[in-house]
Amino acid sequence: MRPPLKFKDDDTFQPPKAWAERFVREAPAYYLEMLADYRQRVGEYHAEAANLYPEKFPWLNGTDLLVVCVLTGCWVFARESDSGEDRVEFVERWEDPVLASPDAWTAPSHEEFIVRHIDVDLAGWTRVADYDVRSVNLIASWGPFENRRHPGHFVEGWDLADRDETGRQLEMALNELAGPSVDRLAVRAVASAFEELEAVGDRQRRGLAFEDWLMALLEAHGCDAEKGKHIPGEQSDIFVHRPFRALIEARWRAQPAGVEAVTGIVAKLRRERPAMVIGVFVSMSGYTEQAHAEAKRCAADRVVLLLNRQDVYELTTGELHIADLVKRRLDAVVRRY
Repeated sequence: MRPPLKFKDDDTFQPPKAWAERFVREAPAYYLEMLADYRQRVGEYHAEAANLYPEKFPWLNGTDLLVVCVLTGCWVFARESDSGEDRVEFVERWEDPVLASPDAWTAPSHEEFIVRHIDVDLAGWTRVADYDVRSVNLIASWGPFENRRHPGHFVEGWDLADRDETGRQLEMALNELAGPSVDRLAVRAVASAFEELEAVGDRQRRGLAFEDWLMALLEAHGCDAEKGKHIPGEQSDIFVHRPFRALIEARWRAQPAGVEAVTGIVAKLRRERPAMVIGVFVSMSGYTEQAHAEAKRCAADRVVLLLNRQDVYELTTGELHIADLVKRRLDAVVRRY
């Protein structure tokens, strides 16, 4: 049976006792700096995501850190602090006859191995870092946190913001498997640009800008779309391939769109396009009663959905996916027959 490890002050490849004492003495400042750095990085790179997904950035508030120290490695766990302040606690098991054994680190499930032997309730804690102290140059004259800003493989933790962002992206990917999802960050950017769009005085320039803005909104909703699809004899604003197939026309004029808006897009749909392709007309000034009546009349042949300013607003909140809006309107059309 392999004997447990012991402190050896003459062995630079194993923590000397002086190193361990200095570790406990200097670690609180190091880990508090790590949390401060994390919050700075979230502010620099992930501020929008943190506002929209606060649950994915849990260390922005006061945080408790639990550091488990053994001769073969250290584990760092975190949880949100009840007090609202950052705190660092140590569980020192340097020469524990079980945990100090190399098997504690090399075992296939070494984390579970550690957790079972530290006699601490880890319910509610999340592991945020671990490292093998045997991989560190343990010259007694060097402090364990000599190079705080770039600890390299020694102490992981400066990448907490990236880990949380990765978790957010994974959640979005899983949501896409379950159904349509909205990139809330992109939608928020598009919504912010809408105010600038409304301020454009020139009607023609605003109309062209509105098409670009609508494309950005569709992309934020994960649509596979292309702008300015040309075929001989016509020009279309936008064509959506996924998650539905649609020809989209967009207008921002002073007066409500009339019958010609519906008949024009129906004529384009009938041009060698299969019936599965629907028409979607977006009018920021609304529609006349005659336009609604014409869309209803044409539905037996070609479906045209009429979206107005309120519909556009709902899509910019991120709470409604455009695929769900289209499905809702198509369901209403089908129920009429």
